[in-house]
Amino acid sequence: MGVFEDRVVDNILDKFHSLPPKCKPILRTDGHHDWVPLSGIVLTKGDDDITCAVLGTGMKCLPARKIFKAGGFVLHDWHAEILALRAFNRFLIQECHDMAKSPEATSGIIRRRSENETSAGRGLQPFTLHEHIKLYMYCSEAPCGDASMELTMNAQDDATPWPIPSEDASGINESTETLKGRGYFSQLGIVRRKPCTLTSHNSLW
Repeated sequence: MGVFEDRVVDNILDKFHSLPPKCKPILRTDGHHDWVPLSGIVLTKGDDDITCAVLGTGMKCLPARKIFKAGGFVLHDWHAEILALRAFNRFLIQECHDMAKSPEATSGIIRRRSENETSAGRGLQPFTLHEHIKLYMYCSEAPCGDASMELTMNAQDDATPWPIPSEDASGINESTETLKGRGYFSQLGIVRRKPCTLTSHNSLW
């Protein structure tokens, strides 16, 4: 990474370190340190103005067998990158809400669009980011899915792709019909289950 990228990461880490202890991994009585992936999104106005807008930590998701009990009131996926994106959406919605309260309201993040500004296929959108605002996202661990497969391959003592079992007469390969975690890591663009451990209950990436 370059100097600017380092400053983006440092900004997010500084914000994380400023949080109270209840928001951070703990040191257990047996001396074991907890750890958790961290993701954050920063807003920049040039190279010298970097602000952490949101951050999140997490590495779990709701098992498929419990989703029906959630009733729409429980978050299904609380991985760090998902929490950060959801928080950032909430952040932008609040900015839009504040701007919509009054025609005189202004924001350092978003601006009102003129009547002739439209997005293809989406019609008139009343707000947009200021042109000088740029967004950067940091993840301490590569997000699950195809984004992490190259790292998985590089971490193997033998990165030779796993052989793919042949299909049966119906064209279905039962052992890989739904792949768990990072199994068959050379295969990209397919649906995988979470988490990676074989004993865990199923959910989707």
